[in-house]
Amino acid sequence: MQITGKLVAIMPLQTGTTKTGNSWEKQDFVLETTEQYPRKIYITSFGRKNVNIESVTIGTKLTIAIEIESRECNGKWFTNIKCLNITIDEDTITPAALLPTEFDFTPEEEESNYEANLPF
Repeated sequence: MQITGKLVAIMPLQTGTTKTGNSWEKQDFVLETTEQYPRKIYITSFGRKNVNIESVTIGTKLTIAIEIESRECNGKWFTNIKCLNITIDEDTITPAALLPTEFDFTPEEEESNYEANLPF
């Protein structure tokens, strides 16, 4: 699934280490859709995706490929919106967004790190 909108907020970068000793990083951000009635969506980027979101300017138009998943814990449901890919609208590209980023995990490591740090 893809969502297009403008970047309205970037949360602080979170880092940590799993029980197995692997390090991880997570970046959360808010995207406001471009529909007739805009909605703000809180999205999590685990590991580094195509763009270092911290280098993107607030107000930049983005297209985000996402995965939505809900989980149950003690009778309560929690929904995660996970970023799979980020594409920057070419009209709003900033020079810092063109810098290459590093991938710290293989997809298998990233998924195991994500699962290992969930509270349920």
